[in-house]
Amino acid sequence: MNNCYFNDPDNDLVFNSPNPNHRKVIYYGTSFGDNSDDFNEGHGTHVSGSVAGLSYYDYGDFKRYNGVAYNAKLAFLDIGSGANSTINTPNNLNNGFFQVLYNQGARVITNSWGSESDNSYNSQCESVDLFMWTYPEAVVLYAAGNYGSKANTVRAPSVAKNIVCVGATLNDHKSWQAYTGNDVNNYMSYNNLAYFSSRGPTKDGRMKPDVLAPGWFITSASSINSDSLYCAIKGLSGTSMATPTAAGIAALIREYFMTGYYPSGSRSTSNAFIPSGALIKAILVHSARAVENSIQQSSNGDTIVTALTSYPSNNQGYGLIQLDGVLNFGQSSTNPLSLFVVGAAYSSSSHYAELSSNSQTSYSFTTSSSTDQTIRITLAYTDYPGLVSTTNVIVNVLSLSVKNTATGATYSPYVTGQNVQVIDITSPSKSTRYTVTVSSSSLSHTQPFSLVVTGELTLLADDFDTSSTITNPSTVSWLKSLRKAKIRGTAVYYIVILAVVTFIVLYIARYVNKVVKRVDQPHNSAVRPKAQVVSPSAQSQPGPSRGQNTRVAQI
Repeated sequence: MNNCYFNDPDNDLVFNSPNPNHRKVIYYGTSFGDNSDDFNEGHGTHVSGSVAGLSYYDYGDFKRYNGVAYNAKLAFLDIGSGANSTINTPNNLNNGFFQVLYNQGARVITNSWGSESDNSYNSQCESVDLFMWTYPEAVVLYAAGNYGSKANTVRAPSVAKNIVCVGATLNDHKSWQAYTGNDVNNYMSYNNLAYFSSRGPTKDGRMKPDVLAPGWFITSASSINSDSLYCAIKGLSGTSMATPTAAGIAALIREYFMTGYYPSGSRSTSNAFIPSGALIKAILVHSARAVENSIQQSSNGDTIVTALTSYPSNNQGYGLIQLDGVLNFGQSSTNPLSLFVVGAAYSSSSHYAELSSNSQTSYSFTTSSSTDQTIRITLAYTDYPGLVSTTNVIVNVLSLSVKNTATGATYSPYVTGQNVQVIDITSPSKSTRYTVTVSSSSLSHTQPFSLVVTGELTLLADDFDTSSTITNPSTVSWLKSLRKAKIRGTAVYYIVILAVVTFIVLYIARYVNKVVKRVDQPHNSAVRPKAQVVSPSAQSQPGPSRGQNTRVAQI
């Protein structure tokens, strides 16, 4: 624990024992690993840094590279063997895996590993779905895999229905310039899909992935065998790199609701509630926007562009996460923005919603007299676990529909019969009432659900607080909005990293740079820690590396 982004000089790390006072790592379990460092690849170190790295030095270039949810703490399960590059997990992820982490306070669980089997709904999928059904606060994310660009390449457990399956886009245009040292064409940006990102559908026909995040040319923490304080970074590519970014965003969404930013956009403890994992997933999906192309680079450096003509699809799911179109902070890229949600984790909250068999719930809204904004409605729910190898993985079927009460026109989701459904009304009528209905058929259990609605709308019932309408916001990036509002993944909301790593030695460089070019003089210190760039050859690779593993693969 000698890396400057995770070092705590006042608290030593003790394996398999809670460390609640550690500034960053509150638990490190070694039941499935060998508790030795993975210095050659540093796969788990890299993804851990992306989600929650926080520099011990609060000055200069160091703090630039903090993680997405940099005030979150980490609980970590070692599942890797550094000696033979294999990883091991139990078949029952519910009892032997996720519950261990949940007991340490983890509520957002990110996984950059998967099986080398096929895209069937297997026992691991069933157990992760059971975990999320049993613990409604939890949200689990999985990397889609690096077996694209053909169909049916997404693998278990990322084909589980309740998890968030994350594919990869390219990184920012400037990142490509930093890596290559040359001007690059305009296709090299996060608005395009990485060719290696695995594609759906699942074997039973469900759409995957769910969303995308940048995953090609990502610089983050690197493992170094050192007994003294250091900082090191390296570049890697893969859906493994995209998933912790999405997990960090999920942690910030959780904090947004738990600190009472909804519905007003300002912090208010009286408005705080615990969001369900399904609501966090719904927000991620609701924020996503289509990417235009799939990008590949040939061996001679040519850019191969393949247009993505359908949306949503098994290539990109619902697209790239764009959170500033959803969450209110008094500032937004959508002007004005209204946000309405239900989806608390527990029935004690007024934001909780559920359906019994053969029932329905409706919410009515009116559009403004000058609206030209798309109305988006997203339904997501944590379904009861399905049966292994069945063709009917969805157990409790809920349906989403919208009706224009003036014209009688009805709107259906892009994809039906799944536990995520989205409707876009791209040209809504002005000063018109729309009714959103969630209905059920025969259910095995009472089914909680989450609903997210955005648009220039006013609620016509008591279900939502209409004070979420924002006037005269300025356009800012979603991450800048979150940080101005002091949404940073506070220490009480733990993130869990599950990946191939045996000791956390972390340095986070979330934005891609070849080197850390400048380090300011430390305050009251004669020692200036140095940043190191590790494995420059890894930075130059156009695509992800694929580990050779016996049971499961780091992706």
